[in-house]
Parts: sequence; structure tokens; C-alpha cells
Amino acid sequence: MKLHTSATGILAILFYFLTLSGASGEAANEAARDREITPKDVIVVANRQVDASVEIARHYMQKREIPSENLLLLDVKSDEDIDRECFTVKISGPVLDFVKKIEGQGRRVRCILTVYGVPLSIWDPGPIQNEISILKHQIEGINSGTFQGDLLVLGQKVEQLEAQVKEMSSRAGAVDSELAVCGIEHKLEGWVDSPFVSELEWPRGYYAVSRLDASNPEDVRRMIDGAIEAEEKGLDGIAYFDARGLTGDDAYSRMDEQIRSAARLLRLEGFATVVDNREELFGEGECPGAAVYWGWYSLAKYVDSFEFVPGAIAVHVASGECNSLREGPYWCRNLIARGAAVTMGPTQEPYLEAFPAPDEFMERLFAGESVAQAYCATQKVLSWRMVL
Repeated sequence: MKLHTSATGILAILFYFLTLSGASGEAANEAARDREITPKDVIVVANRQVDASVEIARHYMQKREIPSENLLLLDVKSDEDIDRECFTVKISGPVLDFVKKIEGQGRRVRCILTVYGVPLSIWDPGPIQNEISILKHQIEGINSGTFQGDLLVLGQKVEQLEAQVKEMSSRAGAVDSELAVCGIEHKLEGWVDSPFVSELEWPRGYYAVSRLDASNPEDVRRMIDGAIEAEEKGLDGIAYFDARGLTGDDAYSRMDEQIRSAARLLRLEGFATVVDNREELFGEGECPGAAVYWGWYSLAKYVDSFEFVPGAIAVHVASGECNSLREGPYWCRNLIARGAAVTMGPTQEPYLEAFPAPDEFMERLFAGESVAQAYCATQKVLSWRMVL
């Protein structure tokens, strides 16, 4: 079975209608018109400090016929992790100004695409943690008699710094998820409920955001090419689902059943489907010809089970699997490196409800929505920690 959708990746970025269930007749038609996305509604955000970022952005825009004037070049450091001030001054401020400029010309912006080289996560406690480490070392020295100082003062300073880290953690988030709400006033602690899930009309001040990113520029270009190939030929391969055999009414059991439900849907649509209900994951090399993978749960410990076909969609549900796209054992990074064109995951602990329900997500793909459309309609929280 081939999945024929023009969005086998982030790369079609909402160039189609999005019609939510429950709308009918003229209301549905009006909602479809409001949700229509064209290439001119997309802005592409790259980093002028990274040559590959600019090159990839222009290549993608040429492939997708996005107007050249819709390219925004940020002047920001290329570190994956940045602090809140850097995000506000160097990213969200310029993006919102760019959006207002376009909308002031009578055009509209619906989608924001960030590109390799643009920071990933708003979370940079490193300097404070280094200071805490030094102070704790000094406290150990006082206790052992090798360092002179005021134990009480140092202890209080450690407590103050640890409180700062805790506060930073409560405001940590993904750059992309924050950009999705850059047009509204919102609290920084916790998340914002996504209006894309429930509203028919496009919510003012909100944007669909996704990312072209990977360990290296070559992998990003392969994502683009793989998605285009799958769009032209259809996504053809085996669908693998790695559940855990859970039953019950708790959130974990519901996610497990949603994974099995997605497998049943793909089987009904004609895909060759493999379902694993064991606690153990698929083993190394056990998943050749993978067009779809959805499974869990291995925290920051990628298992090299897959050989992906061009345009493959692959999601592993676990905390922090988009903590870095540059290095480490995280699933998002390694799924892309092994050939997947689409993945999603959190930069920090997202809680389970932040993940789209896999059966709802796949159902929308078969209804003709793009990956980005399906993600918008099923990812319930914004100003949070998820990345597509």
C-alpha cells in the first residue's frame, strides 16, 4: 500500500486545506477557505551566521515555490540551547516584526519554518550550574579543612542559584513551540492550549511551526529529497508499531492502545503492518523497509532497528528525545540520521499528553492532510516543548 499525500514530511508545510471534524455544509467550506495555505503564506527562518542554514533555506524555497522575500535571516548564535533573553531579542522579536511587515503589505502568514542553524531549545542553565558546582566544591573544602570561607553564606548562595535553575526549568521550552504563539500575550510558565485543535477559523496570533533540521546539512537535504520522492511516488513500505501490551484506564495504557489503534488503521488501509506488544523494543536490524514507525519507551537510548524508505515517518514517544539534533543517543536525531524524513519529540520533559495521539494523527494523513496539518490538529499544547 502506498500513502499518497503531498506532505510526507514537514516539507509540504500546510499547503492544503485543513478541515476539522464536526464542521459541515457552509461552515465547513468557510473553515476550509480560512485554513487554506499557499506557499506565499509561509516564512522561512534561517541563521545568517551559518552558511548551510541560508543555503538549505533557499534550496527549500526554490523547491516549494515560496517567494524569496519570505526569507528571514536571523543574526543569532548557532548554539542549540539559548536563554530566554536571547530568544526574545534575537528570534521572536525579529520574527514577529517580519510577520507584521508582511501582513502590513496585505499578505498573511500562516506558517513558520525554522531551518538548520536556528537554535532549538530555550534552556541554558549551564553557567549557573557551573557556579553551583564551584560553590559546592568550596563547601566540601570547608568541611575537609582545605578551604576557608563562610559555610552559611555559601550554602545560601547555592540555594538561591538552585532556585534560579528551577525557575528556568519551569519556563523551558522549544523555540518552535514558542514561535507558534509569538503573536499573542501569554504566560511563560506551563503551556498554552492549542486553538488549532478546536477552532474552525485560523486563530489570530498563532502560527503553524515546523523545522528542517538534523545532525548535519546532508541529512537535511536528504529529508527534503526523500519527502519529494515520496510525494511523487507514494510512501511505500512496512508500518512498525512498538506498543508495550498495557491495558487499563491510565494515560500510559491509553497511549499504548492508541499505538495499536494506529496499527489497525494502517492495516485496514493496506499497509503491511508489524505490531510488537512486548515490553522489549524492536531489536537491532529487525525493521527493514520501514515507511512508518511509532513506538515507545526508551529514554535517550536509541536502538538501531530501522532501515527507512524515502519519506518515512518515525516517532518514538519518550521524554527529551529532541534534546539535541546534533549529538547524543536521542531518538529524533538518530531516526533522521537513519533515513526518516519526519519525526517529532520534546526538548525537555513534555508529559505524555503533549504528544499527538498516533491513531488520530495517522487518520488525518489518510484524510489527505499534510503532516504539519495533522500535527497542528492533534498536538494539544503550544508554548511548550514539542518539535515537529
